[in-house]
Amino acid sequence: MFNIVDLVTPFDFENNIDYESLLKIIKTILESKVDGIVILGNGSEVFSLNEEEVVELLNFVLSFVDNRVKVYVGLSGNVNEVLEFDKINKNRKIEGYILKNVLGNDTGIIKYFTHLADNLSFPIMIEDKGEYNLDLIQKASYHPNIIGIVVNTNEYLRLIEIANLVKNRCDILITNHCLILPSINLGLKGIITVSGNGFSDVLSEICQTENISDKRDIYFNYKQLFEAIEEEMDPIGIKYFMKLKGICEDKVRLPLGDCSKVLKRKIEEHYYNLQIIK
Repeated sequence: MFNIVDLVTPFDFENNIDYESLLKIIKTILESKVDGIVILGNGSEVFSLNEEEVVELLNFVLSFVDNRVKVYVGLSGNVNEVLEFDKINKNRKIEGYILKNVLGNDTGIIKYFTHLADNLSFPIMIEDKGEYNLDLIQKASYHPNIIGIVVNTNEYLRLIEIANLVKNRCDILITNHCLILPSINLGLKGIITVSGNGFSDVLSEICQTENISDKRDIYFNYKQLFEAIEEEMDPIGIKYFMKLKGICEDKVRLPLGDCSKVLKRKIEEHYYNLQIIK
């Protein structure tokens, strides 16, 4: 399985992008033998970034990564906004786009998917949060430039249904830790997680270890910590965990708020228990 990290955007105490910490995060991720990075994904707080910051962030990450791993870029907006954004990326070293969940009726959504797949400079993967009709996903999977479905749900039954519909035509990746072990049994392509910012080494070990019982042991050692970190909206929990590890501050931008005191205690408890076990 591939281990792909949905990169967070660290901020300093003045609420600016903290590029020193971002460099530290990327270096740690690359040293953990990950297979890819997502820029402007669900954990990036892209909704709080202005246009200048988006371009600067893309340039910084792509320049440092320099084709050492696959890089995907999160994408959202109406057709014109997406195509305009694509224009600035034509000469960049990008593996593909991840098209975030969109609203609309089935006819409009499939036209949106296919129009972008026909006109963008790079192939796309579609994020599924469990809201699309399975028929729609199946139709989209036939397009040669739609190369994957990113299943962003914890529903195992839906994962099986999507796997049965599309896995011979495009890749399937998951975002939820609780589906790692079953997804391996289903032969899925990989995992894309915000938590990978703090656990890239652990997730790479789970994905790359051949023995299934070893995979299971590693996963269950970290299961409680994974679940705690995901209790509040991404990237609140993982940023606090990264602060504990000395990687970056836990600053987020509005409308996100600070990690709750209850969750902080829970993350600390599970993290320090793991350190004692080690």
